[in-house]
Amino acid sequence: MTPITPAGYSPKQAAEILGVAPCTIYDWIWRGILPATKKGPKLWMIRKQDLDTFIAPIARKETSC
Repeated sequence: MTPITPAGYSPKQAAEILGVAPCTIYDWIWRGILPATKKGPKLWMIRKQDLDTFIAPIARKETSC
């Protein structure tokens, strides 16, 4: 998945990476669970490092026995 910028993803791209619906990503953004920056009236950007940080605990749970 190619980021919308070298440093960030759209909510739709983040949803595909995480295997959830885009509305879930927007819900997490609005609730402050997933940091994002509003870049226009309908454009949000999730920084790659923020998505990586969000994914890290999930990845650790999946790999532990």
